[in-house]
Formats: sequence, C-alpha cells, structure tokens
Amino acid sequence: MISVSEQEIIDRLLEKGMTKEEIENEIKERIEEMNGLISRMGALKIIANDHNISLFKASESVRVRIKNLVGGLDDVTVYGRVTDIFPVKEFTRKKGGKGKVASMIITDETGTTRVVLWDNKTNILDKIKIGDVVKVVQARVRQGNFLELHTKASTRIMITDDEESKKIPKITNLDTIENSSEKTKVMGKVVHIFESNPFYETCPKCNRRATYNDGKWVCPEHGEFDTPRQTLKVNFILDDGIANIRCVAFGKAAEQLLGISSEEAYKIAEEHGDMFKPVRDKIQDIIGKEYIVRGIANINDFSDKKEIIVRSIREVNPERELERVLTT
Repeated sequence: MISVSEQEIIDRLLEKGMTKEEIENEIKERIEEMNGLISRMGALKIIANDHNISLFKASESVRVRIKNLVGGLDDVTVYGRVTDIFPVKEFTRKKGGKGKVASMIITDETGTTRVVLWDNKTNILDKIKIGDVVKVVQARVRQGNFLELHTKASTRIMITDDEESKKIPKITNLDTIENSSEKTKVMGKVVHIFESNPFYETCPKCNRRATYNDGKWVCPEHGEFDTPRQTLKVNFILDDGIANIRCVAFGKAAEQLLGISSEEAYKIAEEHGDMFKPVRDKIQDIIGKEYIVRGIANINDFSDKKEIIVRSIREVNPERELERVLTT
C-alpha cells in the first residue's frame, strides 16, 4: 500500500461533490482550528477522513484477489470471469444532469464481487459477454451491504487471456456437467418445480438428516431426540437454453429459493393440511426467472441421471440490482 497524494485527495473530494473553493475554505478552517499546528496536507487528511476517503491505495502492478478486497482501497487491479451482466440504466443526478450506471458480477478462484460501471465506463459492456475474463484496473473498493468495485475516471476494463486469467475458474454449461462430485456453478431459468412432500426430518441441534428407528428419532452425531425439525427440500429443473438438469435444494438453499423459512413453511402446511401449499404459493414467482446455482454435481442413484445438490441459489434481477446501486 502507498499513500495518496495531495492532488489525489482533492480529486476524490471533487468526485464527492465539493467545489475547489469549498475545499480550499475547509483547508483554511482546519488549519485555523488547530492554531496552525497542522500542514495543508494534514488538513486535507482530516477532511478526507470526514468524507470516508481512503488515504491508501494498492499498487496497480499487484493483483488483488476478490477475497482480499477491503473497503476504502483505491486503484486496485482485479481479475474475474463475468457471470452476470446488468444492463445500462440512465438516471438523473441529485445536482441535475443525466448519468448512466450498469454493473456486472465477476468471480475469481477466491470469491465473487460486483463491478459497478458509471457513465462512459458502461460502454465496455458492448464488448463483454458472460464467460469472458476481464481485468479491472484502478478501481475503487466501496463498502456497503457488500464489498463492490466502482469505476472512476482512471479505471480501465479489458477482456484478457493473459497468464493470470488462466487461473480463473470457468462457468459450467449444463450440457457439460459430469459426475464429478465437485463444486459447480451454473446459471439458468427455473422451468419446473416437482410436486412432492417438501419437508424432511432433521436434528434440531445440527440440522443433519434424522432417521426413525424403533420408535425413536436418531441423529448420527447427537443420538436420540424427541421431536425433529421439519426442513425444506425443493426439487426443480434448471434450463440454461442449451440443456436442463434436475436440482435438489435442501435446507438453507430451499429457503433462499422460496424466500421463506422452513419453520414458516411448515406452519402454513399444517394450517392448511397441505404439505405442498407453501411451495405451490411461490411457484408463480419462481418459474421463468433466472438464477445462479452453486452446488455439487453427481448422478442420481435411482434415475441414473445427472443432478445438482444445491448449496446456494440467487436470483438474477437486473432492475433490483441497479436500483440498489443508485440508492447506496
């Protein structure tokens, strides 16, 4: 890490909406407040801190992996494979004038993050497609609900196939999934949800599947217990336009898909005497929508067909994501 220069702090303050006159006046005020005991640079550092501006930046020559991103870092270089693209949206700035914003999701071998592109930086999306590896140079790391990369005037984004890009994992197409029993990540639309009992019994302590033996519920780790937890399970078909595959979401993954907890779902099922009702009520909101699915690919022992045991699932919603970017 290296310290930013005086001019870089001023440029960042200008980007925050301050005018040069306002900056100079505040510098004078800070120096006067400290009875002249601080320098111009010292005053600028105080002002920068008040505006949440980082006083350090990463060297452009060093690649920062996604898991190592820290809020406030400036001028970072990140490689990632594009897994989602959210189209350009125009908006009106608070101080007047029009602006443009778009974003994309990139993944490297350590994690996933969003890249938010502002104004003319959105033009690069005309050349980028899902699956490309991009190199993002001199971006800023912003901390909101999540860590994100934001472009600025000096940011450069390019499609690359250099040596670093070869370390980035590929996106799996459904027709190329093999019985690897390894982690896989796919994107597609949910086109069908199977109607079956969406609950299974688990241990209330560790949430592992429980078995019923000789009139008793048993957990392989915690032994016998009285009442199992009813945990959600959803079977569905995912289609990426090339092929489709059966997916099984257990527990948290099923809750992510349905947007409801297992406890809430089971309460609804009991109240109506219909185990499938909590799932049926959500089908219309799910079918036809696009999701990113992470999980384990294997061959089902009964059907002898490929399937994915889902570990996490997230809806791809361009409008919602762009609205979030504009309001943070």
